[in-house]
Amino acid sequence: MLAGGRLGRLRRRFYYFAHPGPFFKCYLFELAVSDLCRLVWLVGVFIISQRHCLGHRPLGRPRTAIHRPPQPGGRFFYSGLLAASAGAINARILRVKQQTITIQNLPGAWQDKTIVQISDVHAGAINKNRWLEKMADQINALNPEAIFITGDYFDGTSHDFARLASPLARLRARSGVFFITGNHETYLDTATALDALRASQVRVLDNEIIDLAGLKIIGLSYGQGQTKTLIGLLEQAKTSPAPKILLYHIPRLTAEAKAAGINLQLSGHTHRGQIFPFNLMTRLIYGRYHYGWHQDGAYHLNTSAGTGTWGPPLRTTGAPEITAITLKAQN
Repeated sequence: MLAGGRLGRLRRRFYYFAHPGPFFKCYLFELAVSDLCRLVWLVGVFIISQRHCLGHRPLGRPRTAIHRPPQPGGRFFYSGLLAASAGAINARILRVKQQTITIQNLPGAWQDKTIVQISDVHAGAINKNRWLEKMADQINALNPEAIFITGDYFDGTSHDFARLASPLARLRARSGVFFITGNHETYLDTATALDALRASQVRVLDNEIIDLAGLKIIGLSYGQGQTKTLIGLLEQAKTSPAPKILLYHIPRLTAEAKAAGINLQLSGHTHRGQIFPFNLMTRLIYGRYHYGWHQDGAYHLNTSAGTGTWGPPLRTTGAPEITAITLKAQN
């Protein structure tokens, strides 16, 4: 397979560029930012070390005052170094975002229960098992009834899927852990990756509708050119009067979801831009749904900022998040 374990880093990146998804142009820019951040870091360290070295005068030579004019370039690098450092720290601190939703005809079994969404974990070369285990423990502390992973669990930089999926076996949710694919799962040996998730007690929903104690869970897989299939599944869900939760990696099909009577759509993909100015680009592509919690009558949508990072381990727009949603019956 093209994206197999022997595929080098450059070829994997080229594969990302070649993908026909609407977001592929952002990959090129984000990789450029990754390299720029590394350059800023290295140059900043070089400037600091050089100034430190130049501050030592030879023995016997008198100290002379040297007045240097301000250096705009130096200020730029120091500012960039500071921003990169802050972004690196921000990217490693998971926040819990709390929400409450009222749902008509909510089954009594779900009253005051918490469901958890994580998205875009990007387990791989950056987000390794130790960090993933901490994430799982933080989720368990929320005492969730169900956990939904809305795509891009794997990053694609490592193909040891079994090892990267193993921290998910730590998750504890009475009604289960559920997963839908994101675009990054399509860059991999998808079947092997999904088998690794199943081995860690994660249920993969592949364009299907399941009943979960009176809630209808609709899991749509990521894929190009299957909009008719997805809309057909939503039309099928429309026939049920039960409350419905839609899992779909990208924040699209919102009009179709509303028409199908979806109560809650959980999406991700955008990372809230992750690094400025890409948040402006995601807003341009996805409009007001590019991030956050939205409500239109009985329909609610949460677009997660993502739990991990893609590309450089930096976040200057928003923070990595776990979303905990408390369900309540509408009076």
